[in-house]
Amino acid sequence: PLTTLAIGYGFFGTRVPLPKAAVLLAVVAGCALSAVGPFKSTMLGLAIATLSNVCFSLRGLLGKRLSQKYGGGDVEVFFQLCALGALLQSCLLLFTSGTTSFTALATVLTGPSLGTALINGATFYAYLCLSWVCLGRMSAVSHSVANSLRRPVTVIAALAYAPVALSPTNVVGIALACAAAAAYGLM
Repeated sequence: PLTTLAIGYGFFGTRVPLPKAAVLLAVVAGCALSAVGPFKSTMLGLAIATLSNVCFSLRGLLGKRLSQKYGGGDVEVFFQLCALGALLQSCLLLFTSGTTSFTALATVLTGPSLGTALINGATFYAYLCLSWVCLGRMSAVSHSVANSLRRPVTVIAALAYAPVALSPTNVVGIALACAAAAAYGLM
């Protein structure tokens, strides 16, 4: 939500009242706390996560702007964004990888993990479709708030699948993220 707000404010003229912007900080803090664990973060990991957040924010903001400016239905704009994303990912793969990536890809496509790859692709595509439908019905910042709740929901789903003890920090984070998102929605 913070990258969407910052990019939207800086480049697209998006305005969010200060109280709502303050609640965004609580949503982000709660999501971060919900996923805190015994791992160590790195600067590279932080840079990749930031880049991912920027790309997600741009997808929402640019998608809304393109749809408003050029018309076209949700399906057409969604398809175009997916096609552009696939093209960019393919170029990135070609420029940043050696033959090991292509060998790994060939192994996945011809091995027993093909079914897992297909299920992963289908479910991710379904997530993108649902995300796009939601984006068409709310602002990009509100969409990013709703999307940020994936982290606490993922933690809760993982607990249902493989129960482990949560730290007090994780519990506070889940509660804070959910309460702050509810407060944002009520504002």
